[in-house]
Amino acid sequence: MKKRILILDHDRGGGANEYVKSMISIDSLCLILKYDLKSKIFFVTNILNKEKSFKIKTIKDIVKIIKLFNIREIFLNELVDYPNILDLIDVLVDLKKDLGVDLIFPIHDYFCICPVFYLLNYKQEYCKVPNNLSFCNKCLKLNPFIKIDLPYFQEEYLNLEIQLWEKFYKLLQNSSKILFFSKSSVDILKLAYPDIDNSKIEIKPHKVDYIRTAVIKKNTKTVNISVIGHISTHKGLNIICSIADYIYHTGYDIKIHHFGTEYIYDNDFSKSFNLNPIIIKHGKYNKGDLPELMEKNEIDCVLIPSIWPETFSYTTEEAIKMGMPVAVFDLGAPAERVKNYSKGIILENKNPEYIINKLLSCLEHNDLTALRKSEFEPQIDYSDMIIHKKIKILSYYLPQFYPIPENDLWHGKGFTEWTKVKSAESLFKYHYQPHIPNEDLGYYILNSPEILKKQADMMKKAGVFGQIFYHYWFLGKQLLEKPAQILLKNKDIDMNFCFCWANESWTKKWDGNEKERLVEQLYSKDDAYSFINYLIPFFKDPRYIKIDDRPLLFIYRVASIPNDILKHYLNVWKIECNKNNINKPFIVATLIRGCDNPREFDMDAAVDRVPYDWREIMDCLIKIRPSDEFGGMIFDYNKVADFYLKQDRSKSFLQFSSLCTNWDNTPRYDKNAIMLHGSSPAKFQKWLEELILYSESKLPEDKQIIVVNA
Repeated sequence: MKKRILILDHDRGGGANEYVKSMISIDSLCLILKYDLKSKIFFVTNILNKEKSFKIKTIKDIVKIIKLFNIREIFLNELVDYPNILDLIDVLVDLKKDLGVDLIFPIHDYFCICPVFYLLNYKQEYCKVPNNLSFCNKCLKLNPFIKIDLPYFQEEYLNLEIQLWEKFYKLLQNSSKILFFSKSSVDILKLAYPDIDNSKIEIKPHKVDYIRTAVIKKNTKTVNISVIGHISTHKGLNIICSIADYIYHTGYDIKIHHFGTEYIYDNDFSKSFNLNPIIIKHGKYNKGDLPELMEKNEIDCVLIPSIWPETFSYTTEEAIKMGMPVAVFDLGAPAERVKNYSKGIILENKNPEYIINKLLSCLEHNDLTALRKSEFEPQIDYSDMIIHKKIKILSYYLPQFYPIPENDLWHGKGFTEWTKVKSAESLFKYHYQPHIPNEDLGYYILNSPEILKKQADMMKKAGVFGQIFYHYWFLGKQLLEKPAQILLKNKDIDMNFCFCWANESWTKKWDGNEKERLVEQLYSKDDAYSFINYLIPFFKDPRYIKIDDRPLLFIYRVASIPNDILKHYLNVWKIECNKNNINKPFIVATLIRGCDNPREFDMDAAVDRVPYDWREIMDCLIKIRPSDEFGGMIFDYNKVADFYLKQDRSKSFLQFSSLCTNWDNTPRYDKNAIMLHGSSPAKFQKWLEELILYSESKLPEDKQIIVVNA
């Protein structure tokens, strides 16, 4: 005969819900009763057949359910989200007495001791279950967690006398079994109810049998600390933020990786958790993937930051199963497990300096000075260390670093890109602004060969093959053309180069919008000749980058050129190049604004633009605003990189990949800026490595180009 069980549960997730999943069996009839907080209706669902569900109006109707399905066991998995909880206790006890139903009471939290079910007082500290009930009553009235975690019942609980809560003792005493998952939980419950019947107690630690050992191979010196699971105040949000803040200000090469979700509060800790670049947020995960995530991110240890006694029990066991060093505070079930684990670390206080020193000591990082990062890495010549010989790294070259009359007129005398860069200010804590150039170049002006020679030297040492100069051409009128002309004239500058025709109107807001135009981008049939004949001397330069012996030319907004005009330009370019004994250009279309396939425009290849369309990466948006005045958007760099890496690159045409070191237009847009936040050389390297592997495996040897946007 099937075992017939009614489970009282909630939808908050976490270990309690995981435990219910482990109870599901085809050999039993399992019904779940939940209270929907918004509709204020009880729902009963058959676990194995969710189509068979129905609702009941009041908790007293539970008696009808018991009789209808001949339920023999009520499993009180969670009672947190049920209204009129003290009345519910009476109903449950009567069911036990009148119908002989077994009551099984698992202790996942301490709701049976206090409405603040993780036993944190109004000071946000573990209360240790005081004997002084008047203190408890005061705490209930002041406790912020009731408003946060029990918003639907806050009036009921804020005015509650804790003495009434002792009615839970009646439920415990009438339970057939009280199920604990650690001995520490028994000890805590007995602080509130010392006379509990020991014969009802069963201790059954959580088991994790779905996870393998993680094998960590370190390729970098960065110390990586992992926090796994949902994060909120009682689960250590403030602890994580204080540690990250300490790391940020000391300059240690340490990162905190969070795998899971978070509760977003309107406070400084939530802002810190989302904006401190020390914290790398990976989002939701599948439990079976944890070992791979630990390995991929070279995790050194797992930190359990909980400040109350009974949470992260599954997570602690998962970390132990993976063989990871695990650090916990001396509280509850996690500490109980870790004390018997050879790689366990017990933290004695919450001081961030103490925690970091303790972790580093246990990980045998005794030289703290070696972990300090310098603000600038000295220029190192990597040119003899290049492994991927066929890969050509190109980067866009912005020439707006010298004054021109037009910018003097539009933006003020002496305007260059530095004018905006110098005026930029940090918009929030941890914002990487302003950007100050290092002493190698300083606030350079692009009006002499010497600067380009320095840049060429830096480029070569870094392994960059060449530069893509932005080319501004408006029916023969040029802007910012001087650096390229200097390069052409000075053959001793060792810089490979090509052009990207940045064919969009200049506007006051630098956004290409047709409103407030300063220079309009127009096209004509005669212009096709002028355009190509200006470029031909550059094409003949041996430093000019070629593919299939054809000069490489990028076009930024190919879809904005009328189709008949575009065909004319391409035909003229071919003819004029042939006249000069040059092959026609190898033209690459940028995949933006109406261009999805270069073949539709008779282009030879395409390059993606990263980042470009902000709408497609909205899932990477950091949703918390750093201030009321901020009107821009902040995207998580790590998530953006992962987003683009997951994109399908198998196309019917040749496509070059691109990536970015960072993106932040604060200098131009101030509080309305759009930015990527939390970039790091390590993440950029991983992004680049993935693109290299793709290019080597999918692209022809002579066309393995990767473009860096900045």
